[in-house]
Amino acid sequence: MHDLDFHGLVDEIGDAARQPEFATVRQRTDRLRSRRRRAMAGGVLGVTAVLTLGGYAITGPGGGPVGPAEASPSAVVEAPARIRSATAGDADHFYALVADCESCKPRLMASEDGGRTWQQRPAYSALLEEPDIIPNLDVLGPRILTLGLPAKLGRSENDSGAKRKISTDGGATWRDLQVSRTPVAAAPAGTHLVDCITGTCGLAVDPAAGTLAPLAAQPALAQYVMAHTPVGAGLWVKGLDPATGRPAVAVSRDRGQTWTVAVFTMESPAPSPDGGTPRSYLPDIATADGRTVYAIIEGTDDGYAHLYRSTDGGATWQRTNPDGPPSGLPFVTTQSFVTTDGAHVMLLLEGDTVVARISPDGRTYAPLAMAGGPAKVAAPTVIDKNHYLSHDGQALYLSTDGRNWRGLTTP
Repeated sequence: MHDLDFHGLVDEIGDAARQPEFATVRQRTDRLRSRRRRAMAGGVLGVTAVLTLGGYAITGPGGGPVGPAEASPSAVVEAPARIRSATAGDADHFYALVADCESCKPRLMASEDGGRTWQQRPAYSALLEEPDIIPNLDVLGPRILTLGLPAKLGRSENDSGAKRKISTDGGATWRDLQVSRTPVAAAPAGTHLVDCITGTCGLAVDPAAGTLAPLAAQPALAQYVMAHTPVGAGLWVKGLDPATGRPAVAVSRDRGQTWTVAVFTMESPAPSPDGGTPRSYLPDIATADGRTVYAIIEGTDDGYAHLYRSTDGGATWQRTNPDGPPSGLPFVTTQSFVTTDGAHVMLLLEGDTVVARISPDGRTYAPLAMAGGPAKVAAPTVIDKNHYLSHDGQALYLSTDGRNWRGLTTP
Protein backbone atom coordinates (compact mmCIF):
# COMPACT_ATOMS: atom_id res chain seq x y z
CA MET A 1 0.00 0.00 0.00
CA HIS A 2 1.18 3.52 -0.68
CA ASP A 3 2.31 5.66 2.25
CA LEU A 4 -0.64 7.53 3.69
CA ASP A 5 -0.43 11.28 3.10
CA PHE A 6 -3.07 13.35 4.89
CA HIS A 7 -1.26 16.71 4.55
CA GLY A 8 -3.84 19.22 3.46
CA LEU A 9 -6.43 16.48 3.09
CA VAL A 10 -9.34 18.41 4.52
CA ASP A 11 -8.97 21.09 1.88
CA GLU A 12 -8.48 18.68 -0.99
CA ILE A 13 -11.19 16.01 -0.95
CA GLY A 14 -14.06 17.82 -2.62
CA ASP A 15 -13.89 16.52 -6.20
CA ALA A 16 -15.58 13.15 -5.92
CA ALA A 17 -18.39 12.40 -8.31
CA ARG A 18 -18.31 15.82 -9.96
CA GLN A 19 -18.21 17.05 -13.51
CA PRO A 20 -15.63 19.71 -14.43
CA GLU A 21 -16.02 23.32 -13.29
CA PHE A 22 -16.84 26.04 -15.82
CA ALA A 23 -13.22 27.25 -15.82
CA THR A 24 -12.02 23.75 -16.68
CA VAL A 25 -14.45 23.41 -19.58
CA ARG A 26 -13.61 26.89 -20.82
CA GLN A 27 -9.85 26.29 -20.67
CA ARG A 28 -10.22 23.02 -22.57
CA THR A 29 -12.39 24.68 -25.20
CA ASP A 30 -9.88 27.50 -25.60
CA ARG A 31 -7.02 25.02 -25.93
CA LEU A 32 -8.83 23.03 -28.59
CA ARG A 33 -9.70 26.14 -30.52
CA SER A 34 -6.08 27.28 -30.39
CA ARG A 35 -4.79 23.87 -31.46
CA ARG A 36 -6.97 23.87 -34.52
CA ARG A 37 -6.64 27.64 -35.11
CA ARG A 38 -10.32 27.97 -35.54
CA ALA A 39 -11.17 31.50 -36.66
CA MET A 40 -14.49 32.46 -35.17
CA ALA A 41 -16.38 35.05 -37.24
CA GLY A 42 -18.27 37.66 -35.26
CA GLY A 43 -16.19 37.37 -32.09
CA VAL A 44 -14.86 34.74 -29.74
CA LEU A 45 -16.83 31.74 -28.61
CA GLY A 46 -19.37 32.55 -25.90
CA VAL A 47 -19.98 29.87 -23.37
CA THR A 48 -22.62 29.78 -20.68
CA ALA A 49 -22.22 26.92 -18.20
CA VAL A 50 -24.44 25.59 -15.48
CA LEU A 51 -22.10 24.51 -12.69
CA THR A 52 -23.18 21.25 -11.16
CA LEU A 53 -22.01 18.44 -8.95
CA GLY A 54 -23.11 15.79 -11.42
CA GLY A 55 -23.65 17.44 -14.79
CA TYR A 56 -23.25 20.61 -16.82
CA ALA A 57 -24.77 22.33 -19.79
CA ILE A 58 -23.10 24.58 -22.35
CA THR A 59 -24.37 26.77 -25.14
CA GLY A 60 -22.76 29.01 -27.71
CA PRO A 61 -24.03 31.63 -30.16
CA GLY A 62 -25.62 28.92 -32.30
CA GLY A 63 -27.35 27.14 -29.44
CA GLY A 64 -28.55 29.79 -27.01
CA PRO A 65 -27.61 33.05 -25.31
CA VAL A 66 -24.03 33.72 -24.30
CA GLY A 67 -22.78 34.88 -20.92
CA PRO A 68 -21.91 38.52 -20.29
CA ALA A 69 -18.16 37.92 -20.03
CA GLU A 70 -17.81 37.19 -23.75
CA ALA A 71 -21.08 38.52 -25.16
CA SER A 72 -21.16 40.66 -28.26
CA PRO A 73 -22.78 44.13 -27.87
CA SER A 74 -26.05 42.85 -29.31
CA ALA A 75 -26.14 39.58 -27.37
CA VAL A 76 -28.92 38.77 -24.90
CA VAL A 77 -27.60 37.94 -21.44
CA GLU A 78 -29.04 34.74 -20.02
CA ALA A 79 -30.70 34.88 -16.61
CA PRO A 80 -28.71 33.32 -13.75
CA ALA A 81 -29.38 29.65 -13.23
CA ARG A 82 -31.87 28.97 -10.47
CA ILE A 83 -30.75 25.36 -10.13
CA ARG A 84 -27.05 25.51 -9.33
CA SER A 85 -26.49 21.76 -9.21
CA ALA A 86 -28.33 18.47 -9.22
CA THR A 87 -27.21 14.95 -8.44
CA ALA A 88 -28.52 11.72 -6.95
CA GLY A 89 -27.78 9.02 -4.40
CA ASP A 90 -29.92 6.47 -6.20
CA ALA A 91 -33.02 6.37 -8.39
CA ASP A 92 -35.20 7.68 -5.54
CA HIS A 93 -32.94 10.14 -3.71
CA PHE A 94 -32.21 13.36 -5.63
CA TYR A 95 -30.52 16.52 -4.37
CA ALA A 96 -30.48 20.02 -5.86
CA LEU A 97 -28.94 23.32 -4.82
CA VAL A 98 -31.39 26.12 -5.62
CA ALA A 99 -31.04 29.90 -5.33
CA ASP A 100 -33.52 32.63 -6.22
CA CYS A 101 -30.86 35.13 -7.27
CA GLU A 102 -27.16 35.17 -8.09
CA SER A 103 -26.19 36.56 -4.68
CA CYS A 104 -28.78 34.58 -2.69
CA LYS A 105 -27.72 31.85 -0.32
CA PRO A 106 -28.46 28.46 -1.96
CA ARG A 107 -30.98 26.06 -0.46
CA LEU A 108 -30.55 22.30 -0.40
CA MET A 109 -33.65 20.58 -1.75
CA ALA A 110 -34.10 16.82 -1.40
CA SER A 111 -36.46 14.34 -3.00
CA GLU A 112 -37.02 10.81 -1.75
CA ASP A 113 -39.49 9.78 -4.44
CA GLY A 114 -37.51 10.18 -7.67
CA GLY A 115 -38.11 13.91 -8.11
CA ARG A 116 -41.90 13.96 -7.72
CA THR A 117 -41.86 15.98 -4.50
CA TRP A 118 -39.15 18.06 -2.81
CA GLN A 119 -38.36 19.15 0.73
CA GLN A 120 -35.97 21.88 1.86
CA ARG A 121 -33.12 21.02 4.22
CA PRO A 122 -32.77 24.18 6.35
CA ALA A 123 -29.76 22.79 8.23
CA TYR A 124 -27.69 23.09 5.06
CA SER A 125 -28.25 26.83 4.66
CA ALA A 126 -27.51 27.36 8.36
CA LEU A 127 -23.97 26.04 7.77
CA LEU A 128 -23.18 28.60 5.06
CA GLU A 129 -21.38 31.73 6.19
CA GLU A 130 -20.92 33.43 2.81
CA PRO A 131 -23.80 33.40 0.30
CA ASP A 132 -21.46 33.69 -2.69
CA ILE A 133 -19.35 30.69 -1.66
CA ILE A 134 -20.97 27.36 -2.48
CA PRO A 135 -19.09 24.61 -0.59
CA ASN A 136 -18.36 21.22 -2.06
CA LEU A 137 -21.32 18.85 -1.64
CA ASP A 138 -20.68 15.18 -2.34
CA VAL A 139 -23.45 12.58 -2.49
CA LEU A 140 -21.86 9.28 -1.50
CA GLY A 141 -24.98 7.19 -1.04
CA PRO A 142 -28.78 7.44 -1.05
CA ARG A 143 -28.85 9.48 2.18
CA ILE A 144 -25.12 10.03 2.82
CA LEU A 145 -23.80 13.51 2.02
CA THR A 146 -20.55 15.26 2.83
CA LEU A 147 -19.98 19.00 2.80
CA GLY A 148 -16.71 20.94 2.58
CA LEU A 149 -16.77 24.36 4.24
CA PRO A 150 -13.89 26.72 3.29
CA ALA A 151 -11.32 27.78 5.87
CA LYS A 152 -11.66 31.27 7.29
CA LEU A 153 -9.07 33.81 6.21
CA GLY A 154 -6.11 34.21 8.51
CA ARG A 155 -6.02 30.64 9.70
CA SER A 156 -3.01 28.49 9.02
CA GLU A 157 -3.23 25.35 6.91
CA ASN A 158 -2.91 23.12 9.97
CA ASP A 159 -5.37 25.08 12.11
CA SER A 160 -8.30 22.95 10.92
CA GLY A 161 -9.99 26.07 9.60
CA ALA A 162 -11.56 24.02 6.82
CA LYS A 163 -14.41 21.87 8.04
CA ARG A 164 -15.98 18.73 6.67
CA LYS A 165 -19.54 17.83 7.60
CA ILE A 166 -21.44 14.61 7.08
CA SER A 167 -25.15 13.86 6.95
CA THR A 168 -26.61 10.37 7.08
CA ASP A 169 -30.25 11.45 6.84
CA GLY A 170 -30.31 13.15 3.44
CA GLY A 171 -29.14 16.55 4.65
CA ALA A 172 -31.65 16.99 7.48
CA THR A 173 -28.90 17.09 10.12
CA TRP A 174 -25.11 17.47 9.98
CA ARG A 175 -22.10 16.69 12.16
CA ASP A 176 -18.35 17.09 11.88
CA LEU A 177 -16.53 14.56 9.70
CA GLN A 178 -13.32 13.46 11.40
CA VAL A 179 -10.19 12.37 9.54
CA SER A 180 -8.79 9.02 10.65
CA ARG A 181 -5.41 7.50 9.87
CA THR A 182 -6.63 3.98 10.57
CA PRO A 183 -7.31 2.11 7.29
CA VAL A 184 -10.68 0.48 6.70
CA ALA A 185 -11.21 -2.80 4.87
CA ALA A 186 -13.93 -1.61 2.47
CA ALA A 187 -16.24 1.24 1.63
CA PRO A 188 -19.73 0.95 3.09
CA ALA A 189 -22.15 -0.95 0.86
CA GLY A 190 -23.79 1.17 -1.83
CA THR A 191 -21.51 4.20 -1.42
CA HIS A 192 -18.95 6.06 -3.50
CA LEU A 193 -15.39 6.67 -2.37
CA VAL A 194 -14.10 10.15 -1.66
CA ASP A 195 -11.24 11.31 -3.89
CA CYS A 196 -8.43 13.10 -2.08
CA ILE A 197 -6.65 14.36 -5.24
CA THR A 198 -3.26 14.62 -3.50
CA GLY A 199 -1.38 11.95 -1.60
CA THR A 200 -3.17 8.63 -1.08
CA CYS A 201 -6.55 8.47 -2.83
CA GLY A 202 -9.34 5.94 -2.70
CA LEU A 203 -10.56 7.16 0.65
CA ALA A 204 -13.73 5.82 2.25
CA VAL A 205 -16.30 7.32 4.59
CA ASP A 206 -17.62 5.46 7.63
CA PRO A 207 -21.03 7.07 8.15
CA ALA A 208 -21.71 5.33 11.46
CA ALA A 209 -18.46 6.56 12.98
CA GLY A 210 -18.46 9.87 11.14
CA THR A 211 -14.88 9.37 9.97
CA LEU A 212 -12.94 9.66 6.73
CA ALA A 213 -10.32 6.93 6.43
CA PRO A 214 -8.16 5.39 3.71
CA LEU A 215 -8.82 1.97 2.28
CA ALA A 216 -6.44 -0.72 3.44
CA ALA A 217 -6.01 -1.99 -0.15
CA GLN A 218 -5.14 0.79 -2.60
CA PRO A 219 -5.20 0.25 -6.39
CA ALA A 220 -1.74 -0.44 -7.82
CA LEU A 221 -1.62 2.78 -9.87
CA ALA A 222 0.30 6.03 -9.79
CA GLN A 223 -1.32 9.49 -9.81
CA TYR A 224 -4.76 7.96 -9.65
CA VAL A 225 -8.12 9.61 -9.12
CA MET A 226 -11.65 8.29 -8.90
CA ALA A 227 -13.68 7.99 -12.11
CA HIS A 228 -17.26 9.26 -12.26
CA THR A 229 -19.31 6.05 -12.53
CA PRO A 230 -22.49 4.68 -10.90
CA VAL A 231 -21.75 2.95 -7.62
CA GLY A 232 -23.48 -0.19 -8.89
CA ALA A 233 -20.99 -0.39 -11.77
CA GLY A 234 -18.08 -0.95 -9.39
CA LEU A 235 -15.49 1.48 -8.08
CA TRP A 236 -13.36 2.74 -10.98
CA VAL A 237 -10.02 4.54 -10.74
CA LYS A 238 -7.93 6.08 -13.52
CA GLY A 239 -4.19 6.61 -13.33
CA LEU A 240 -0.83 5.41 -14.60
CA ASP A 241 0.94 2.07 -14.53
CA PRO A 242 3.75 2.65 -12.00
CA ALA A 243 6.14 0.38 -13.94
CA THR A 244 5.74 1.87 -17.43
CA GLY A 245 3.99 5.20 -16.92
CA ARG A 246 1.29 4.22 -19.42
CA PRO A 247 -2.42 5.05 -18.85
CA ALA A 248 -4.25 2.46 -16.80
CA VAL A 249 -7.50 1.83 -14.97
CA ALA A 250 -8.43 -0.20 -11.91
CA VAL A 251 -11.82 -1.49 -10.81
CA SER A 252 -13.06 -3.01 -7.58
CA ARG A 253 -16.27 -5.00 -7.34
CA ASP A 254 -16.00 -5.76 -3.63
CA ARG A 255 -16.12 -2.19 -2.27
CA GLY A 256 -12.39 -1.59 -2.49
CA GLN A 257 -11.09 -4.77 -0.87
CA THR A 258 -9.38 -5.95 -4.09
CA TRP A 259 -8.57 -4.25 -7.39
CA THR A 260 -8.14 -5.42 -10.99
CA VAL A 261 -5.78 -3.31 -13.12
CA ALA A 262 -5.70 -2.94 -16.90
CA VAL A 263 -2.87 -1.09 -18.66
CA PHE A 264 -3.31 0.50 -22.10
CA THR A 265 -0.10 -0.95 -23.46
CA MET A 266 -0.56 0.59 -26.94
CA GLU A 267 -0.21 4.09 -25.46
CA SER A 268 3.06 5.93 -24.90
CA PRO A 269 4.31 6.51 -21.36
CA ALA A 270 3.18 9.69 -19.64
CA PRO A 271 5.42 12.71 -20.24
CA SER A 272 5.98 13.07 -16.49
CA PRO A 273 5.48 9.65 -14.90
CA ASP A 274 6.81 10.83 -11.53
CA GLY A 275 4.43 13.75 -11.21
CA GLY A 276 2.84 16.62 -13.06
CA THR A 277 1.13 14.53 -15.74
CA PRO A 278 -1.85 16.45 -17.14
CA ARG A 279 -5.21 15.04 -16.02
CA SER A 280 -6.22 14.85 -19.68
CA TYR A 281 -3.66 12.05 -20.18
CA LEU A 282 -5.48 9.80 -17.71
CA PRO A 283 -8.24 7.63 -19.22
CA ASP A 284 -11.70 9.12 -18.84
CA ILE A 285 -14.03 6.22 -18.04
CA ALA A 286 -17.73 6.00 -18.91
CA THR A 287 -20.08 3.14 -18.08
CA ALA A 288 -23.66 2.59 -16.97
CA ASP A 289 -23.62 -1.08 -15.99
CA GLY A 290 -19.94 -1.77 -15.30
CA ARG A 291 -19.72 -4.27 -18.18
CA THR A 292 -19.76 -2.09 -21.29
CA VAL A 293 -17.09 0.52 -20.63
CA TYR A 294 -15.51 3.24 -22.78
CA ALA A 295 -12.20 5.02 -22.20
CA ILE A 296 -10.98 8.23 -23.84
CA ILE A 297 -7.29 9.15 -23.66
CA GLU A 298 -6.02 12.58 -24.67
CA GLY A 299 -2.44 13.85 -24.79
CA THR A 300 -1.39 11.19 -27.29
CA ASP A 301 1.58 11.38 -29.68
CA ASP A 302 -0.57 11.79 -32.81
CA GLY A 303 -2.50 14.72 -31.35
CA TYR A 304 -6.01 13.24 -31.28
CA ALA A 305 -7.92 11.34 -28.63
CA HIS A 306 -7.81 7.54 -28.58
CA LEU A 307 -10.99 5.59 -27.82
CA TYR A 308 -11.19 2.16 -26.25
CA ARG A 309 -14.15 -0.14 -25.56
CA SER A 310 -14.55 -3.07 -23.20
CA THR A 311 -17.49 -5.45 -23.08
CA ASP A 312 -16.21 -7.60 -20.22
CA GLY A 313 -16.00 -5.08 -17.39
CA GLY A 314 -12.52 -3.81 -18.22
CA ALA A 315 -10.74 -7.17 -18.41
CA THR A 316 -9.90 -6.58 -22.10
CA TRP A 317 -10.01 -3.44 -24.27
CA GLN A 318 -10.24 -2.81 -28.01
CA ARG A 319 -9.14 0.40 -29.71
CA THR A 320 -12.16 1.67 -31.70
CA ASN A 321 -10.53 4.52 -33.66
CA PRO A 322 -7.15 3.17 -34.85
CA ASP A 323 -7.22 5.08 -38.15
CA GLY A 324 -7.89 8.65 -37.03
CA PRO A 325 -9.87 10.98 -34.79
CA PRO A 326 -13.20 9.61 -33.51
CA SER A 327 -14.96 12.56 -35.14
CA GLY A 328 -14.09 15.58 -37.24
CA LEU A 329 -15.24 17.74 -34.31
CA PRO A 330 -13.19 18.75 -31.26
CA PHE A 331 -14.11 17.66 -27.76
CA VAL A 332 -15.72 20.00 -25.29
CA THR A 333 -14.79 17.50 -22.60
CA THR A 334 -13.60 13.91 -22.69
CA GLN A 335 -16.13 13.04 -20.02
CA SER A 336 -18.86 11.09 -21.80
CA PHE A 337 -21.68 8.73 -20.90
CA VAL A 338 -23.13 5.37 -21.90
CA THR A 339 -26.81 4.75 -22.63
CA THR A 340 -28.83 1.82 -21.34
CA ASP A 341 -28.25 -0.14 -24.55
CA GLY A 342 -24.47 0.32 -24.37
CA ALA A 343 -24.06 3.16 -26.88
CA HIS A 344 -21.42 5.82 -26.29
CA VAL A 345 -22.27 9.55 -26.22
CA MET A 346 -19.67 12.31 -26.53
CA LEU A 347 -20.01 16.10 -26.32
CA LEU A 348 -18.35 17.84 -29.26
CA LEU A 349 -17.99 21.37 -30.60
CA GLU A 350 -19.64 22.02 -33.97
CA GLY A 351 -18.90 25.60 -34.97
CA ASP A 352 -20.09 27.61 -32.00
CA THR A 353 -22.45 24.97 -30.65
CA VAL A 354 -22.01 22.01 -28.33
CA VAL A 355 -23.58 18.89 -29.82
CA ALA A 356 -24.05 15.26 -28.78
CA ARG A 357 -22.84 12.41 -30.97
CA ILE A 358 -23.65 8.74 -30.36
CA SER A 359 -22.13 5.45 -31.49
CA PRO A 360 -23.24 1.85 -30.85
CA ASP A 361 -19.65 0.65 -30.59
CA GLY A 362 -17.29 3.65 -30.41
CA ARG A 363 -16.48 3.62 -34.12
CA THR A 364 -18.90 5.77 -36.12
CA TYR A 365 -20.75 8.63 -34.41
CA ALA A 366 -24.07 10.18 -35.47
CA PRO A 367 -26.11 13.12 -34.11
CA LEU A 368 -28.14 12.41 -30.98
CA ALA A 369 -31.25 14.39 -30.11
CA MET A 370 -32.04 14.08 -26.42
CA ALA A 371 -35.80 14.01 -26.94
CA GLY A 372 -37.72 15.91 -24.27
CA GLY A 373 -34.56 16.89 -22.42
CA PRO A 374 -32.81 20.18 -21.72
CA ALA A 375 -32.60 22.66 -24.60
CA LYS A 376 -28.86 22.81 -23.94
CA VAL A 377 -26.74 19.77 -24.65
CA ALA A 378 -25.80 18.34 -21.28
CA ALA A 379 -23.82 15.52 -19.76
CA PRO A 380 -26.13 13.86 -17.23
CA THR A 381 -25.50 12.18 -13.94
CA VAL A 382 -25.64 8.46 -14.66
CA ILE A 383 -27.38 7.11 -11.57
CA ASP A 384 -27.54 3.53 -12.82
CA LYS A 385 -28.09 1.80 -16.16
CA ASN A 386 -31.79 2.75 -16.12
CA HIS A 387 -31.73 6.27 -14.64
CA TYR A 388 -30.08 9.49 -15.83
CA LEU A 389 -30.51 12.94 -14.27
CA SER A 390 -29.87 16.27 -16.00
CA HIS A 391 -30.78 19.95 -15.69
CA ASP A 392 -30.44 23.21 -17.59
CA GLY A 393 -30.39 25.65 -14.70
CA GLN A 394 -34.15 26.11 -14.63
CA ALA A 395 -35.63 22.61 -14.77
CA LEU A 396 -34.73 19.00 -14.02
CA TYR A 397 -35.04 16.06 -16.42
CA LEU A 398 -34.99 12.29 -15.97
CA SER A 399 -34.31 9.55 -18.51
CA THR A 400 -34.58 5.79 -18.25
CA ASP A 401 -32.36 5.09 -21.27
CA GLY A 402 -30.07 8.11 -21.76
CA ARG A 403 -31.91 9.09 -24.96
CA ASN A 404 -35.48 10.09 -24.08
CA TRP A 405 -36.28 12.53 -21.28
CA ARG A 406 -39.15 13.90 -19.24
CA GLY A 407 -39.35 16.92 -17.00
CA LEU A 408 -39.49 16.56 -13.22
CA THR A 409 -41.18 18.72 -10.63
CA THR A 410 -39.09 21.86 -10.15
CA PRO A 411 -37.64 21.98 -6.62
